[in-house]
Order: sequence, then C-alpha cells, then structure tokens
Amino acid sequence: MKQKDIREFELETVLSITCNAILTQNLYSVFDCVNYITNNNIIPPTPELQLYAQMHILNTHPELIGVVPEEPICSPEEAHKFIQTQQVKFGNMLSLSPLHNGLIEQVDPIKKMGSYREY
Repeated sequence: MKQKDIREFELETVLSITCNAILTQNLYSVFDCVNYITNNNIIPPTPELQLYAQMHILNTHPELIGVVPEEPICSPEEAHKFIQTQQVKFGNMLSLSPLHNGLIEQVDPIKKMGSYREY
C-alpha cells in the first residue's frame, strides 16, 4: 500500500467507531473515517459500513480490542475523561488505511434507501 493511502485520525474518532459510542463532538469526523476506510461517500454511513470499518480498525490496531468505557458515557465530560485516559496509552492520532478495493461493494445511497421497508 502506498504511503499516501494512510491517513491519521483522532483517537476519539476511532474509538467512537470501535466502542459504538459517541466519544467526539465532531460526528462528521466519524462519518469521514468510516467512508475513508470503506471507500464510500455516504452520510451517515450505513450500519454495515460501520461494522466493516470497526473490524478493519481492530484488525489494524489489535491493541484497541476490549478498549471500552467501564460505565456508559452519559455526558461530553465523561467522554472527554475516557478519551484523555486512552490518549495516555495510545496517543492522540492513529494511522489507518482504506480497505482494498473490491472487498466490499460501493453503496448507492438512493438504492439503499429503497431497500428499507416502511412500517
């Protein structure tokens, strides 16, 4: 993989994906990260794309496996405290690369919307 294919993302963005929690005040950074990893451009990304991104991050950075808040995060202050604790261990930024083309299909957001049933 070429060096230019690697991007740095803030730890709070990456952990928002791996912990399935909102740990950043910039939700678009999470969308950007998921879309970068999955080679898509959907806002918000579908749950399937989020899962692909989560698995890719944990395969790339296995040290993040099991890194989750001990208690549910109920405020921005709690999220900030959790992130600060993790930054001591992992730093402020993590390098990520996209999945290889062809591993997952490109998602057409209009077609995807049509696949959801109304109740």
